[in-house]
Amino acid sequence: MAAPAPTGIDLKLAQFLDAAASGDLEMMKILVRRYTSRSGNLSMPFLTHRGKGTKPESGSAFRDLKFTALGLAACRGRTEVVEYLLSFRGRERFDLNAGALGPSTGNWSPLYLACKYACSVDGRSRYELIKLLLEAGADVDSPSAQGRTPMYEACCCIGKEAEEGTIRLLVLLSSYGANRTFHFSPGTTMIGNSAEEVLTSRFDFHGRDADLFPELDLGCRWLAETRGWSPLHHLADMSLERARVLLSGGADVHQEDEDGETPLDRAKAMCGALLIEYAGTAAHLVLEWGAPWKRATHAFYPSVVRARVAVFMRIAQAIRRGKAAYKGRTRHALFPYAHPVSISDVFESMIIPYLIAAETWGDGDIEAKA
Repeated sequence: MAAPAPTGIDLKLAQFLDAAASGDLEMMKILVRRYTSRSGNLSMPFLTHRGKGTKPESGSAFRDLKFTALGLAACRGRTEVVEYLLSFRGRERFDLNAGALGPSTGNWSPLYLACKYACSVDGRSRYELIKLLLEAGADVDSPSAQGRTPMYEACCCIGKEAEEGTIRLLVLLSSYGANRTFHFSPGTTMIGNSAEEVLTSRFDFHGRDADLFPELDLGCRWLAETRGWSPLHHLADMSLERARVLLSGGADVHQEDEDGETPLDRAKAMCGALLIEYAGTAAHLVLEWGAPWKRATHAFYPSVVRARVAVFMRIAQAIRRGKAAYKGRTRHALFPYAHPVSISDVFESMIIPYLIAAETWGDGDIEAKA
């Protein structure tokens, strides 16, 4: 027996889901404006409601699943709709990881849905959409009830005849710290228990034919070469802002992968003698961060480190009020332009950089490096 057609409030919510699934951004904005009070509050739970639309593509084809608008938009590859819905973060108990819920599936987050249907035949790329969700703070390892994660779904997509059949989705998830090891529910049968096992098994199944399945071959080799990588190791695929966020959050430029290579090593190898060409890139920022403290990088440090620098600078100013180190005008390798050199100048350029080390702070603890 068919379910009764939605009416009243349920109809408005179903219309919102229909618009999210079809990419009708204008209709979504009309509904939001219509049900937004003068105080800016929504009188309809458009952002938190889980349900189905009136059309197959808006959830009615999924028998047991109920979707949020963000979940449907992610599932259907509607990047503009996802961007619009993310603008409501912080309102109406908005849950970035609420996507689709079913009795046997558990919660499928919007990120998981986007990765699961990344190779859908609709031809819509999910890459930018997935990047938006990750930048917004979506849980990169959000699992299904069986333990399948976005990384697992990305591995299953590689090699298929779709835009996301390349390894770029795998690289993107890895750059946000996705776990490459999977933990499935008891009794669940999957291709492999790690990203490497999944790709290797699939490549073996196809006779390890690198000519017919180049992306599977590339994916296997890339995973093997990047074992032990932290998010900061992905400098070649990282924006400047992303690197800044990682470094400000405590990422270690000296963390070694399984081959002993650090993000700082990678930055040096990338930039080499072409430092000017790499100015303004993530690699250049890591080089700056790995160097001793200086005024140009002061703002990159967390507040606890900046406070320690302020203490040292006050000491320097107190010394300066005492007496100068040198009188007259002089030149020094650290001070290429002739000007009076005081003890405070020497303190700032030769002492503070070695008292403050970016790689030694974390969780409020600062280790002084003499």
